Amino acid sequence: MTDIKGGAKARTKARNIKENVKGRSRRTAGALLESGLVFLILIGALVLIFAGNDKLKLDTDQTATMKSPTTSAGSDRQDSQDNGSGSMRVVRVVATIFPLADIARQIGGNRVNVTTLLPPGASPHTFELTPGQAREIANADVIIRVGSGLDDWALRSREGGRGLPPVIIVLTGNSSDHDHAHGDPHIWLDPVRVKDEIAPRIAEALAAKAPDARELFESNLRKYQGELEILHDHIARVIRKCRTKKYISFHSAWRHFGARYGLTEVASIEEFPGREPSARWIANIVNLARKNEVKVIFAEPQFSPKVARAIAGEIGGRVLLLDPLGGEGIQGRDSYLGLMNYNLSIFEEALQ
Repeated sequence: MTDIKGGAKARTKARNIKENVKGRSRRTAGALLESGLVFLILIGALVLIFAGNDKLKLDTDQTATMKSPTTSAGSDRQDSQDNGSGSMRVVRVVATIFPLADIARQIGGNRVNVTTLLPPGASPHTFELTPGQAREIANADVIIRVGSGLDDWALRSREGGRGLPPVIIVLTGNSSDHDHAHGDPHIWLDPVRVKDEIAPRIAEALAAKAPDARELFESNLRKYQGELEILHDHIARVIRKCRTKKYISFHSAWRHFGARYGLTEVASIEEFPGREPSARWIANIVNLARKNEVKVIFAEPQFSPKVARAIAGEIGGRVLLLDPLGGEGIQGRDSYLGLMNYNLSIFEEALQ
């Protein structure tokens, strides 16, 4: 009996010990679990801290990246004006007619971007601007125009861009009494006036917009003036040798040229700019041609040669083509010097 009771007590004690062990194990496991959770929380906090730092760095990098295109775009605009060097500004020039545009290119070199408004074959007397050309005018740094009513259409654009630029060259704006007496705005057809008046004014206007390039412009001007002097001497020698000095033009564009080299315009076919002459006017030209023994009638590529051919047929003469404007892509007339040499060859042929 005693043994049975002793055994029961032993088993009870063993269970108590087991339960105590289990309880301690559960408490230990709970403590460990709690410690593990704390550790995980700490780890999570550290991850968040580092992630926040990385995000801050990433945000900073992204901000720098977002700012970079703005800076680059600004640099591109600067480069487009500075010819890609960061310091050399390219002057945007708009010229109403090709001869003035070419003169500007010769003086400006790679420091100018020149646009010609009047396309080859068009007449400044009847031309109308396109919307694109109006924008070119609005955004130009320098506008070169003739004035005296020849190209007033260049002033009809004031919308968009920066409006009319501060430097506008009007060639006949300060014209001499000689200009008013002749009523002829085609002063670029006199190489001496190009050398002494037009080219220097263009060089000064370019220098006003790009002062750092003044020395370049002045150097190019001197070189170009030398070429113009050679052209003038050549024209004078050729015209002196011509048998006659009288001519009939399509319209009165050659009076400055004639005054410089001793030529006389007997008549002009165009009675009024942009309008066909009357029958009475044509009959008068035929009579003047016969009286002055003129056998060549000048036409121009900007106008129909129909009337010139009719007059030439009446006098037993022929038609030759003078060109006061030239243009890019026209062989032999795609520079001012080339254009004037071409016209000289036509005068030489007609006046023999």
